Amino acid sequence: MSAPAGGPSAGVGLLSLPGSIFRRVWRDASWSLLGNLLAVIAGLATLKIIGKLVSASDYGAASLVLGLCALLNQFIAGPLMTERIRLYFDHLRKGDTRPLARVLRGLLLKVSALILIIYLMAGAVFYWRGQTTYLVLALPAALLLFLQPQITIAQGQFEAHRNYKALSLVQPLLSVLQVPLLLGLLWAAVSGATSVVLSQALAAACIFLALQFRWRNTSSAVGSELAQPSMTAFAWSLYAFNLASWIMATSGRFLIDHFLAREDVGIYVINYAFWAIPYTVLNGWISSFSRPRIYARAADAAWERVLRAWMGSLAAGAGIAVAGTVLAYFIGRRLALLVLGERYWHSEQLMLLLAAAHVFFVIGHTSSTYFLAIKRPNWVWSTSLLAAAVNVAVNVLYLPRMGVQAAAWATLASYLSWSVMMLIGVAVWSRRLRATASPRTP
Repeated sequence: MSAPAGGPSAGVGLLSLPGSIFRRVWRDASWSLLGNLLAVIAGLATLKIIGKLVSASDYGAASLVLGLCALLNQFIAGPLMTERIRLYFDHLRKGDTRPLARVLRGLLLKVSALILIIYLMAGAVFYWRGQTTYLVLALPAALLLFLQPQITIAQGQFEAHRNYKALSLVQPLLSVLQVPLLLGLLWAAVSGATSVVLSQALAAACIFLALQFRWRNTSSAVGSELAQPSMTAFAWSLYAFNLASWIMATSGRFLIDHFLAREDVGIYVINYAFWAIPYTVLNGWISSFSRPRIYARAADAAWERVLRAWMGSLAAGAGIAVAGTVLAYFIGRRLALLVLGERYWHSEQLMLLLAAAHVFFVIGHTSSTYFLAIKRPNWVWSTSLLAAAVNVAVNVLYLPRMGVQAAAWATLASYLSWSVMMLIGVAVWSRRLRATASPRTP
């Protein structure tokens, strides 16, 4: 891993850094690791509760609603929020340290209102087609849709200021709070589908209120250009990337619901979630202390240092992901039966397909950080759209014949193709940036 921004020049190894810098990097990584371990434990506890107390059909219904919420949040709010977070790093370099969450307060409210309107319109269309799930769960879904962009911006602000202690606690607290909330709702005889969605929304509400209290005395800074609704080409290109990401990770549940049954949705999604948790948390851990350094180097146009920081995060992420997949081969079945139970267990093949797929997910996700840092997202969205097309094609062709295993094969095929194309892109663009930064003399 390369030196932090402002540290020694590129090429100095971590062990040779001055003691204070080494301790700072170790402290940042330790806080992030602790927070993500808490998120894993809480996530597994949530799945254990669902496996014991929620039927497959109820969890399938909740998964469809959460999938639609994820689509709207990623496709409508995601690009705008990602752009603002990336630009915030540039503003910090210029000395503008105003809290991002306050700067974007008005814009966040407008975005949340737009997302909610679109959700209700989609729910009405589904209701007209005979599917009442989306309108029945509209209230908890609305609360979740309002809060998700707020939490994203708060995490971006903590990341930009390298407040790793706060950043490391946000996502774990969301997972930890969901456990007692889910148990309480189920104990109160709230339906399984409503309990799953509402527990997530209430956990997000607790974090949101705590953040509002934290920033209660800060200025809103309405005049900041970050608060303007206009978007650059950088942000517009992220729409395609976020849509493709949603297709690769989430669209399979809707195709399963179309070709198979609601119970199959619940079984597939909980198995997907179980095996995605460690890899998603791994991504969060790697990103939380590597992405700020990559973005800071990019703000200084230090492309060689950007590449070195990215290579360090890729090596760490891919290495741990491969080790985890090998471990799953030996003890995965016992772990899945312990957490999910017989009702939700499907097969070892499904388990290994999902675990292997997420190795390539880690590689692709880590590579996307590089392109966002250098503000070249076109390669990201174009390759992700191709990978998403692979996902849909495999699902449509094989779901009716192979059942839910086809969805796992589709996930593996899409993440594998995406990661390969992303690595090729990093090689191409790093060479171009190196040539631009250091032109050869005649």
